[in-house]
Amino acid sequence: MICKIAAVQMKISPSYLENLLNVEQSFEQARGCDFICFPELFITGPESLKTFNENVPLAAKRLFSRLARQYNMYAVMGSIHERKGKNLANVSYMFDRQGRIMGSYAKAHLVPRTEEEFDVIPGEESPVFDTEFGKVAIQICRDMFFPEVTAGFARQQAKIIFCPSFWPWKSTSFPPELWGKYRVNTEARIVDALVQARCFENNVVFVYANMVGEFSSKELGVEESLLGHTQIAVPFYGRVKALKNHKEGMVIHEVDLELLDDAEHAYNLRKEKIKN
Repeated sequence: MICKIAAVQMKISPSYLENLLNVEQSFEQARGCDFICFPELFITGPESLKTFNENVPLAAKRLFSRLARQYNMYAVMGSIHERKGKNLANVSYMFDRQGRIMGSYAKAHLVPRTEEEFDVIPGEESPVFDTEFGKVAIQICRDMFFPEVTAGFARQQAKIIFCPSFWPWKSTSFPPELWGKYRVNTEARIVDALVQARCFENNVVFVYANMVGEFSSKELGVEESLLGHTQIAVPFYGRVKALKNHKEGMVIHEVDLELLDDAEHAYNLRKEKIKN
């Protein structure tokens, strides 16, 4: 079965309405795809309770519902912040082709020195979503550091894993004394390695959608230079489509999902994960 996937790489505007307009343009560009995935926090960037706007998640979900239905596409709504009691959660939603919410995933592994201080709490559930292409799942950004996250979805028979991200090449969350010590393009090396590792070790299609450009918040004391490196990886081949640093755009790739069965026949990784 052939599946056509789009992963969006975009810059963030201070205006969330402008970012939502960018979403509409991206759906149009991805016309004919089966799935579209946006980056983490692509509408607002990092927030805390003092900067959180209740209108944003409502407007985003209404827009995605309309566009997923209009373009007959499954849509991964990057991630947004939502209020969870006295805190926030970093949440991604999956929409079906009719614009209905299939479910959500809340980021499990938060970024030290930022999210943990900005009233964000980790998620605890790991849902998978049924489509005509098989089960799919979502994890978010730093979750990629933890192989057990992807392995848990593989044990649930997920075939495609989407990973919205807000991954910087330079960030205020990183110890400042280390930026000058290691000048080896570390973050790009990490992302490129982890995307392919999570793909190969689980026999899944791994779709990574990241932000690009600059983000700054004086209220939070945050300045980020986003990495980009949006890419798609598949078993046997590894990275098959990717974008460079500092450029907005989209990667679109057609995947023959038969290769997942062939990879499992070759390596038996899913069977081993289910046993364990």
